Amino acid sequence: MFKKLNNVLIFAAHHDDETIACGGTIKKLSDQGAKITVVFATDGSTGVDHTRNYEQQITSTRAKEAAKVGKILGIEKIINWFMPCQRLNYNAYLMQKAIKVIREIKPDLILTHSTDEKHSDHKELSKIVTQAAWKSSEDILPDLGKPYRVPDVWCFEVVDVISDIDYCIDITDQMSFKIQAMKVYESQENVVLGIINLIKGLGMTRGYSIGVEYAEAFRRISLQPARIQ
Repeated sequence: MFKKLNNVLIFAAHHDDETIACGGTIKKLSDQGAKITVVFATDGSTGVDHTRNYEQQITSTRAKEAAKVGKILGIEKIINWFMPCQRLNYNAYLMQKAIKVIREIKPDLILTHSTDEKHSDHKELSKIVTQAAWKSSEDILPDLGKPYRVPDVWCFEVVDVISDIDYCIDITDQMSFKIQAMKVYESQENVVLGIINLIKGLGMTRGYSIGVEYAEAFRRISLQPARIQ
């Protein structure tokens, strides 16, 4: 299946969500030749712990950390929207920004958040992306590019476990890269305590379900049926 993926587009609310949720899958796909683009929707400005060590430069720090992570995981392009953190809302402006990116990248697969998550930014971005993936195929909004039909949209797990998963991807060979990438996000080390343990534990749980050491889980959330040829 992955051999057919030339372009993969990931929408993440915050700098580090992509690594926690699907860092292993990103590395696996990039090693197989897929071009990976990640859109970070927010500026991450509220990700400041009680040491306040990064408070004055948290936005630029998180963006720089993400750039370093991109080199580890094989991310070809990073797009930052820098929307205010914890204030992301579904609206026409952001949906059209997403449509423009989708029509430019023409992804074979989109990965993003689930509406099952607790964080409002995650939930709202999931709504934005699923709507944009659907509307990008319609013959509307010509200023945003030519219509493009997204083959599929999946949601991933960050810190909230997805129920009723559809796919588990073996990332046993990529787990070390995922951990290495997560450690680059030094500014977030105290924000989500024990995140490395969560990554390993959930990875082992998902891996057990398909008979491998580590895996990442996904659920299909496209508003359109998948086209089988």
